[in-house]
Amino acid sequence: LGLWFAPDSADDFVNWKKDVEVIRTLAEKHGARHIKLDGVVLRTEECEKNYLAMLDAIRELRCPGGEPLRFNLDITNDERLGYFCGIPYGTLFVENRYTDWKNYYPHRTMRNLWQLSRYLPASKFQFEVLNPRRNTELYGDDPLAPANYDIDWCFASVMAANPLIWMEMQHLSEKDTDDLRRIIAVYREHRDAMAEMTVDPIGDLPDGVQWSGFLWTGTGCGYVTLFRGITDEDVHTIRLPEPVRGMRWTVLHGNAAAEISNTDDGIRVSLGKKRSYVFLRFDRI
Repeated sequence: LGLWFAPDSADDFVNWKKDVEVIRTLAEKHGARHIKLDGVVLRTEECEKNYLAMLDAIRELRCPGGEPLRFNLDITNDERLGYFCGIPYGTLFVENRYTDWKNYYPHRTMRNLWQLSRYLPASKFQFEVLNPRRNTELYGDDPLAPANYDIDWCFASVMAANPLIWMEMQHLSEKDTDDLRRIIAVYREHRDAMAEMTVDPIGDLPDGVQWSGFLWTGTGCGYVTLFRGITDEDVHTIRLPEPVRGMRWTVLHGNAAAEISNTDDGIRVSLGKKRSYVFLRFDRI
């Protein structure tokens, strides 16, 4: 069970100790295992001091089974802890994105994660997967509009973080439901192994046109997701770090026919359509 919780911000969070007890009750009495903290505005130094004291206290709380209570910090707007102070306390929900506001584009969402993963652990972030068929009229004939993407492309593009299904699922089409079900099934088979690995961005900065991706590196094995934009380039060479070259590649999932071969400095990838992706595992030969 996960619950949304807005701490009491009155008088510079003076009631933070009461909030700690509320959260303790939610965990011990009602079995909550995940708490999303939202509605936070830190306008003074005293606010920040008290809020950090609350976070330090709730970080010590445990679920009935003894496992740590897990936290997700919304850093969408206002004055919040963000990337510098929030990382130790849980995962960070980076931004509210809605097709209703026309501020959701699949390639832009991936670009945020791609850029952040250069400097911070991708596993510390939460990024949304929306229903791309909603509000199509707001986007007009934009070739990068969400409706032009397969929903499993959207999911795969944020697998390096913690994907959040950010929608009313009863409104999904039958095809999108099936596509989402398949990619999630594959993801769940590998996510524990992926969570233990280092993630790096590869390819070009995601702009919806070029080739981009993510690299998970473990000991002797790892994973890669590669994404083709609306470029006419069917075949592309992705440079990889030297320890990852010359591997044996296995296609785990994708939305287009894919061919993979090793090159001197990485891999050559062929994807059979625009806005396509492939999810790969590699092992030492």
